[in-house]
Amino acid sequence: MKQTGEKIHFLNPLSRSWIIRLASIITGGSIWILAGDIATVPPSLVSLAVIMISIGLLVLFLDIGRALKSEFDILKVFMPIIAAVGIGAILLLAEHSFRYLFFLWPLDDGEGFCLNQAKLLATGSALYPPIDCPPYIVTNYPPVFPFLLSFFIDPNNVLFFSGRLISVIATIITCMAASRCVVAATGNRKAGWIAGILIAASPVIYFWSALVRVDLLATALGIIGLRIAMTYRGSARYLSVPFVVAALFTRQSSVEAAAAIAVGMLLEPPGEKNGRNSPFIRALIFVVLWTAITVLSVLFLQLWSDGEFWKHTVTYTKTRFFSMRLISNMQWIFQTHSLLLVLALIALPSALKDSKRRMLGIFFIASFGTALLSGKIGSDLNYFLNLIVASACLVGCFAHDLARFSLSGQNRPAWLIPAMILIPATIVHSGLLTGYRTLSFQPRWEDNHNGFLIFDILSDSDEPILSEDEGFCLIAGHEVIFNPFIMSELAREGTWDQTDFVNSIKNREYKIIMLRFDVNNPHHDDRTEAGKYAGWDRFTNEMEEAISENYEINPNIGVIYMRRPWHFYRRKEELGAEVSEIMRLRNLLESEAGNY
Repeated sequence: MKQTGEKIHFLNPLSRSWIIRLASIITGGSIWILAGDIATVPPSLVSLAVIMISIGLLVLFLDIGRALKSEFDILKVFMPIIAAVGIGAILLLAEHSFRYLFFLWPLDDGEGFCLNQAKLLATGSALYPPIDCPPYIVTNYPPVFPFLLSFFIDPNNVLFFSGRLISVIATIITCMAASRCVVAATGNRKAGWIAGILIAASPVIYFWSALVRVDLLATALGIIGLRIAMTYRGSARYLSVPFVVAALFTRQSSVEAAAAIAVGMLLEPPGEKNGRNSPFIRALIFVVLWTAITVLSVLFLQLWSDGEFWKHTVTYTKTRFFSMRLISNMQWIFQTHSLLLVLALIALPSALKDSKRRMLGIFFIASFGTALLSGKIGSDLNYFLNLIVASACLVGCFAHDLARFSLSGQNRPAWLIPAMILIPATIVHSGLLTGYRTLSFQPRWEDNHNGFLIFDILSDSDEPILSEDEGFCLIAGHEVIFNPFIMSELAREGTWDQTDFVNSIKNREYKIIMLRFDVNNPHHDDRTEAGKYAGWDRFTNEMEEAISENYEINPNIGVIYMRRPWHFYRRKEELGAEVSEIMRLRNLLESEAGNY
């Protein structure tokens, strides 16, 4: 690189710059220690880290101040500290994924259903069965994820490992593909690395990266398609179509990448480099291919499922929308990703103007649109995954622009260094504000032990069981009979007649019922007024009344905690005289305790 003025020695790796780089790495590592979980850091270590941070920043900015007198690459200067905090984020993500991969028990309410769908395919059963007869389940996602997972599970010994591994691999692919998108848009590899690091540092990515869920696979497929469209030219760009269609048939809301490619092609300047056709023709070809494959796939799935595919993935998933739930989710996302989102919004106008970055800008806008679906009852933060990926890509482009400004000589803006500081600050921000280990469930030894207790209780039953957590039901060797949340919603809407299912409870067809709440407690959590718009009301009043009248909590088991308290119900007549005596003694003890 041609330089003007005084030679900048710290850009030469053979000079004393390694002292600066080492100080930067120590600084970044110390910041990450403080950011990860400050409550567990000993005071002496906190003091030492503060001293190292102060020394590192002082040395760094003194040298940067000297560099401002001449041409320099600010991204190259700050890359050590960005790499340091980035490595911290990646190590935390890797450690978290490793623990999740080898945890034997369910980590999320949706894992059991995704695993059950793969088992249905592996055994040749209907993936989208009619809901007017048992099992009363709704397969609310398209078949790509369970189809892929079905090749890696043993129907006779169902485990979570394979499904979680697919999500971990999809997370890695997402980071790499997003990085390549930024390189295609800017030509700057360092900017691409920053985008990948920002994705890995997100607490939402952190939690969803190792679950048996469809979300990260859908995101990975979409970003691969976007990367192909941004990298290749001519007819090779249409290779993106299978990937964005696969994303749609992994999660039906994953249309952001397809929209970004179509609109981006339409707005491209004409030229031989982009192909012989005009921008309109290129966009039209893409839309026609995407639409044709999508329509043919829907028709095939409709025939394959005897007309049930559309009902399960569209009709039955039209749950109620609550603006307060959307506001709550948006508020949380902004609190934990405010720096990322603000920098992305700053970079958005230039991305929309630059033909090389335009697809990323449109991807951001489209992702914001689908994030609004998080207001649906039962939705979660997975609706923000694509928005986080798009934001990280725009911030990577922003870092490239800062590097360009640093090489502009006398026209260098005064806000350059403060703006560059925001890049590593953004990586740290989420961990500093939320604490990675308090954001999501962190398995402990007690959880593993209690998981074995639940497994033993359920696997000992040779009769059908009704479990609110379908994952435990599956790994214990039982059939998943009921999908509590979505079936209860359909019953309230009048779409599904719950009479037969309620009668099955009244007829005591289930030897064990496993619920997260005490149905006889009038203040239990599974009430509309308790969850309001959160979707916690997972059983109708008729179902709860049937359970209360015909089942009773087994006092020999009590409450077992694994992520949440689990209550075990047995048929009332099976409790016998011994249980009645236990209940009498318990009531007597509680009465005597109340007199004191």
